[in-house]
Amino acid sequence: MPKGKKKRVVPCCSVCGKAIPEAEVWRGRIVVCEKKSCRKDVRAFGKSNATPRYIGANEVRCGRPGCDNYVPEGYFQPNLQYTVCSESCYWRRSWEAETLTCAYPPCGKEFRGRSGYRRYCGKEHAKLHVQDQHLDSFCGGFRDLYQEYIDSTSLSKRSMSTQRSGLALFFHFVNEHGITDLETVVPATITRFLKWGEETAKPSVWNAIWVISSFMDWMRGTGRRKGANPVITRYHRRPKAKRLPRPYTEEQMRYIWMLLEQRGTTVVRLAVAIAEETGIRISELANIRMADIDPKKQRLFVRLPNKTMVEAWVPFHSSTVKFLKVWLSERDPKLPHDFLLCCGQGKPYKKGRLHDAIARILCKTHRGHKYNDEGIDSWSTHRLRHLMATRLVAGGANAAAVMAIGRWASFSAMQGYSQVDDAVKARGYDEAMTKARKNREQPAKATSSFRKYVNQQSRLPKAS
Repeated sequence: MPKGKKKRVVPCCSVCGKAIPEAEVWRGRIVVCEKKSCRKDVRAFGKSNATPRYIGANEVRCGRPGCDNYVPEGYFQPNLQYTVCSESCYWRRSWEAETLTCAYPPCGKEFRGRSGYRRYCGKEHAKLHVQDQHLDSFCGGFRDLYQEYIDSTSLSKRSMSTQRSGLALFFHFVNEHGITDLETVVPATITRFLKWGEETAKPSVWNAIWVISSFMDWMRGTGRRKGANPVITRYHRRPKAKRLPRPYTEEQMRYIWMLLEQRGTTVVRLAVAIAEETGIRISELANIRMADIDPKKQRLFVRLPNKTMVEAWVPFHSSTVKFLKVWLSERDPKLPHDFLLCCGQGKPYKKGRLHDAIARILCKTHRGHKYNDEGIDSWSTHRLRHLMATRLVAGGANAAAVMAIGRWASFSAMQGYSQVDDAVKARGYDEAMTKARKNREQPAKATSSFRKYVNQQSRLPKAS
């Protein structure tokens, strides 16, 4: 057989397996021999109880535009988008472009595409259509009220997804429990909403509490509700378990860098070095631009948007300087973007792809696929943020410096990242006790002459 040509597979009966060389098969057609038993037992593929569609001779025209032939007699898969007369018509019907209409109702734009493969003029309209269908099923009669609230409130883009999902989940609960008037929603209703979320495995109900509270305030402000806000923050909040800091140990970091030196790429080494020395989040790491790097002062700029929505310059150290020089010599200067970290095809890394690129190098298995015989079990870039804070505390940095570098808004937030080991505790204790002993043995002398005025007799005349 000549190289490059596929060997034709002889069609067989789908029931008994008898070869039928003269039959022509394409997707959706079910081949059945002439036996009555086989015609009786024919089933649709993938569905044991589904009944295949039978088309008689000269009943249905070919579904390919321009072909007037009839579909051959036989069995076909149920719910086919179109039926054709031959294999050639199937492929021509599948690959030939035609004029289609966008399935997103507000759009209705006509475009060229293949029926059965594209229903929308773009990904954005496909996403919006699925979102509208989801909201219609969840919100029910409150759909217009939901849309008015989303449109009228000035909300930041960072919280829009939480607002939409939280409010839709609340309306789903309201419709399921037959509540038609939101004026009847009381604190006990919110409590039932939280219990309903726990019973139906919807833990996001706890994230929806602040959304419901804002929505009820909006209803009161617009005159749609007369009663008080049913959300009581003191009671309707989930108790948070305080987790201990979980930085990588120094032994683990030595093993990680050994793996990176053996099988890592320059861009992955640079990404891990930046995260280790600056403690920035992986979303901020993927968003670094060429102009954000200041190699002279050894610092980089954390731009918006980020989790805290605060811009800042953060310092980096020797490892970042080392791998930055190597990567800048390898990075193509003619790329059409200015992102610092990019993959082999020149496309900028998103946070998900960057995490996968690092995990495939360091981990034995990732997302169910085995990549290496040796490596770590799992990878977390965020644990390097814990490591940065722990190293700064162990090095003697004060709390203000650690908070400024890590961009934490409170001391308690920083405590959740910085691990204080026994050696640091002992060193701090010894230094404080030594200083206290010196202060007791050598008390500080008063530099003010205020005491002589206190002991001096008053010159004012005595009261009579």
